[in-house]
Amino acid sequence: MDNDSHTCTALMGDLSFCGRTSVPLTPFPICRRHLLQAHQFVQGLMQESFARMDEGAEDRVEEARRRLRIGRDAHSVVYYVLEPDGMVKIGYTNNMKDRLIALRIGFDAVLAMEPGGRTLERERHLQFKHLRRGRWEKFRPATDLQDHIAAVVEQHGPPRIADRVEIVDVER
Repeated sequence: MDNDSHTCTALMGDLSFCGRTSVPLTPFPICRRHLLQAHQFVQGLMQESFARMDEGAEDRVEEARRRLRIGRDAHSVVYYVLEPDGMVKIGYTNNMKDRLIALRIGFDAVLAMEPGGRTLERERHLQFKHLRRGRWEKFRPATDLQDHIAAVVEQHGPPRIADRVEIVDVER
């Protein structure tokens, strides 16, 4: 709509129209002064709305991240395996049966399993970094690690795999 020839229709305090020349190409006849006031009013409403949306936003973002991790790691386990050299390997997998085959060890070497994925595995590596041997996922089986493994078994039960895996051609 072309408002070049129209006057502002904003109501004044005495209920009369403003009467100033309206700004061209506005959806309704409104002068620059009232257009600026309307803009400031809408901007204030938006800021209030965004402020309300921001309340607790950090908590909602962290909750979403946590749910994403849980969803991604829903079928993952952190496992503790006794290696042939006597060290304990701490790792994670989505498929324990395939992991045991890849490691070429039998089910009896699995000391414990707990629900979790990469994040929990990293936490366990940091927790027991003082026992780490080299740069790998192998740790000395010191008392604090043994106590932790016992607590995992107590909390989550003994390790279970739907189809037990036995690798017979393992060189020990």
